[in-house]
Amino acid sequence: MHVKFYGARIITSSAAFCKASTSAPSVPIEISKPQVVTSGNAVTAPMPGKILRILVNEGEKVKVGQELLVLEAMKMENEIPAPKDDVVIKILVNEGETVDTGQPLIKIE
Repeated sequence: MHVKFYGARIITSSAAFCKASTSAPSVPIEISKPQVVTSGNAVTAPMPGKILRILVNEGEKVKVGQELLVLEAMKMENEIPAPKDDVVIKILVNEGETVDTGQPLIKIE
């Protein structure tokens, strides 16, 4: 049997499976955000990837959960949030830079 999946429509080459469904899944799907990892006063990369966007500036006050930057990993955009209410002291990476797991990204205090 050959199956192609296009969004909510399923197209098959077998007549027995030609029914398409657009209903939502009956089991809830939970999407998790990457955990905030800190080392001392720095927010670190939770996984290797590429910095797509930096969303804060040095000297800016941030609130817990506020997105600091966007890290692309495995073709997914991961927003890295602030671990607590703080001030951005230094941004240690640049947009377009590749980072490794555990690498410091932003120094906070």
